[in-house]
Parts: sequence; structure tokens; C-alpha cells
Amino acid sequence: MISRNPVLLPTSHTGWELWGNTRLRRVDDPEALNGQPLHFALPLDYCRSFPLLLPSKDRKLFRDLIYSQLEKRHLVSPTSNARYDFEPIDRSADGTLVRVDFVHRDLPKTWEDKKALSYAASLRYYTLPEGKAVIRRERERLILVIGRAGKLLYSSILNQTGKLDGRVASELQAAMISLNSRGFLKEPIDGVEIWGDFLPAEVGELRDLLSIPVNLRPHPDPEGVRRPPNGALLPPSVDIGVKKRRKALYILLGFGILAVGYVAIIKSFRDRLIDLRTQIEEQQNDLGENTANSANFSAAQTRWKALANVIEPRRYPVVQLNTIAQVMPPDGVILTEFNTKISEVRVNGKANSAKAVFDFMENLNENPELSAIYRWSRKKEPNLDDDGTAYFEFIGKLK
Repeated sequence: MISRNPVLLPTSHTGWELWGNTRLRRVDDPEALNGQPLHFALPLDYCRSFPLLLPSKDRKLFRDLIYSQLEKRHLVSPTSNARYDFEPIDRSADGTLVRVDFVHRDLPKTWEDKKALSYAASLRYYTLPEGKAVIRRERERLILVIGRAGKLLYSSILNQTGKLDGRVASELQAAMISLNSRGFLKEPIDGVEIWGDFLPAEVGELRDLLSIPVNLRPHPDPEGVRRPPNGALLPPSVDIGVKKRRKALYILLGFGILAVGYVAIIKSFRDRLIDLRTQIEEQQNDLGENTANSANFSAAQTRWKALANVIEPRRYPVVQLNTIAQVMPPDGVILTEFNTKISEVRVNGKANSAKAVFDFMENLNENPELSAIYRWSRKKEPNLDDDGTAYFEFIGKLK
């Protein structure tokens, strides 16, 4: 019997492994699982892992800080569909050490069709030895894995052949020196464990090239659902950011269509009011000073003053809402409430980061249509959830 919510790993182009609570078995046809809920483990050739030191201990800021560092490394851009997850490893006086799992290439469509509970780096499901570098094979490649406090910290592909050749020693030494010099390791690496079925001659050759012990170990089983991922590397079909951007586009399109129809109706009403003002001016010219005492003129003048603001297109609620939607940052801002009066406009909503809230506020004050009538401000600082979602309330006061 297959355990609940197992982990599925693609081991080759056609081979699969199913990890359960107590055992591991090969699966020739994943479709035979009949849509059973599972986690999907991503191999290293699709999802790489590396450490980052963040200058903060506030988890709410981690995702924005990570994105900023990925952007500096040219791994993401505002137009890319970046997929990454993170896990805090350790804290220090300088901030928080996290490991980032980054999907660096598009997943095959057959993988994304699995509709898994989560997509996570496969190496997260192993308990790694402290102070040791691990060398193992994955999908016929030779890979290097380094952990800290039992958790995955760093992974890289050493070669595509899966063999322990002479270049492995130099690649291993370079990685250890780099991680240690940047403060990512608590203590320098003092040994190497080789997991799996390797020839003793290959292990001996590597041992001769290194100054630290090298030991061959049986390949351990992954811990499966006993080590579930903290978060998800979702495919584009269910990616939250994509959903938000798509929803924002639909909202903008709907606002645009509604605004065109609304403005057409108001334009007709506005033309009638302008004609009314023209009649008032003509009556005033014809009647002279006594016109002010005319009951008809007084009634018309009162009606004009009461409706004068209506013919100002920038005060139409739908036009205001359409303009606000146009200046919304494209990266995941959703409006939940919109109230408008002559004296003020209130806008409530949520964004996927505090940065998006501040960008939205700046766009409101820079827009010539919105800033000509109202002075925009935040009623309070954005309220952040644990997942980084920022809730905001903006107020536009009549100038």
C-alpha cells in the first residue's frame, strides 16, 4: 500500500521513483497512481540550491530581499516568471542565512500536468551529515551536496558522466573554499562522503587528491513526507503571481470597457448641462441687472451650481477607478474596496509585497489626472502577513 502523499522523483527521461514513509520503489507509469495527491521532487538539473545571507531577521522581508539579490545576479527580471523557494538555515548578528531553491529552466509539460501538492528540490528530502561534503549520482550526473545543521545548503553538478574523474577534486575544493570564505559554513568541511555504488579504485583516486578523509557509504533512502518542503515551487499553471497578473489584466480590460460606455452616457448629460449654462448666460445678457431676480434664472442657476462638478470627467467614479487601475504595479496588486466622494477617495487592497504598495502610492501621486484633484496618502503603514502579503488603505483628499 502506498503511503499518503508520497514524493515522486523523475530518475530519467522515462523512469520514476516513488518515496513513501517507509520505502522507496520504482514506478514505470506515474499515471497508474490514479491522481493520488503527492509531492513532486525536482532534480538538480532543473532546480539548483545555493545559500544567501540576508541582512534581516524579519521573515516577512525575506522574499523581497531574495528577489533583489537574484535580480543583481541577472537570474530574474521584472518580466520573467521566476520560481524560487527558500528555507531559513541559521541566524547570526549579521542577519539570516537562507538556502534558495531556484528553478533555472522550464519544467517539461508532463511534469507540470501532475498537479502535485508541491514542487520542491529533491535534495531537501535527505538528512545531510554535518561538516561533510556529499558526492552522489542523480539522473546519471555526478553531483555535489553540502549541508548545514542537517539541511540542504548548496548543490551543484560536478559532471555529466557520473564518474569520479580527476577534475572532481578541484571542483570540490573550489566549492568548499568559496562557501567557507563567505561565511556560509559553521566549520570548514573536514571530510567527504560518497553515496552509492562506486568502484573502490575511483574512490581511492579521489582520496589521493584530497587532504581530508573520503569514505564510501551506502546510499540512504530519502525521508519522504517526514521532511515536507516549507513552501512550494509552483508550475506556471498554478503560480500565484501569474494568477494575480492575469486577474489584474482582466480587471483593467473590464474597467476600460465599462469606462467607455459610462463616459459616453455622461458626455450626453454633460452636453445638456453645457447647453443649460449657455441658456443662463443668454438670459442674463438679455434681462440685464433684473435677470437675477427672475425665478427661472434663479432656479437654473441653482441647478447649474449643484451639477457643475458632474461635468468634470476626472470626478466620474468609473473614470477614477479606471485611472487607478492603469497605474497599479503589474506585479500582483488587487483592489478590494473603492469608495468615492466629492471630498475624498478611499482605496483598499492587497499586494504581494510592501514594495508594490509603495510603488502604487508613488504612481498615484505622479499621475496628472489623479493628483490634479486629490492629494494621496496612506491611512497607515502596510500590514504584512507571514507570507509577505501587504494590505493597504489609501486616501485621496480633495485639494
